[in-house]
Amino acid sequence: PSCKFDWFASECRYRCHCFNNTCNARGQSANGECTAASYCDKGWFGPSCQYVDLVTTNTTESTPDWIYDFPDTRCNLGLETVTVSLNDTFYFTWLRLHINSSGFSQDFKLQLMFANGSSVECGNMYTSKINDTILDIHCQPGAFFQQINITGAGVKYLCSVYISGGRNVALGQETAQISNYKNTDSTYAVDGDTNPDFAGESCTHTNGDQNPYWNLTFALAHQVQRYVIYNRN
Repeated sequence: PSCKFDWFASECRYRCHCFNNTCNARGQSANGECTAASYCDKGWFGPSCQYVDLVTTNTTESTPDWIYDFPDTRCNLGLETVTVSLNDTFYFTWLRLHINSSGFSQDFKLQLMFANGSSVECGNMYTSKINDTILDIHCQPGAFFQQINITGAGVKYLCSVYISGGRNVALGQETAQISNYKNTDSTYAVDGDTNPDFAGESCTHTNGDQNPYWNLTFALAHQVQRYVIYNRN
């Protein structure tokens, strides 16, 4: 079956986040990887570009800017330790490293830190080599953090760091609300469009009820670490 424009995959559950909307299966119920000449849009990474990158969206000025340049064109010029600092506390689950050498060392160590300097254990850390220049690092269980120190022999090959802010599991799920104000269907809150302009019909709104509600029902069970709510103007 076909999907709406910029949506793809089984049950049309994903929205395209490739640069310039260049998903190769846009509007189809198939995998929507970026076309060969393209890449994930700024702020997105991972399988089918469905994961939010906290480095791009929440980094501080102390983080080296080559870590999150877009497009990815610069790499480490000699640092033995790379520190990524964010502007708030987040829950860490995994990150992705882009490397500039096909023969890179997988020797990377992570130290999760709070703003006060205390360290957090990255429990049961394991790595997954995606291809010759991409390495994923996971911690199980995850932990809250605000800063990550990356060390090890592989750091000298490092080009980019992407820290997962999660995938939007609410996207396209079943919704309901007590009433609609004009054309403000409850599904507008899970369409992936964060445009705050009310006239753009990307926000939901109830019709002046005293006890309004909006409900979200997932098709599958999820373990949720973060909630992000976008309000209208």
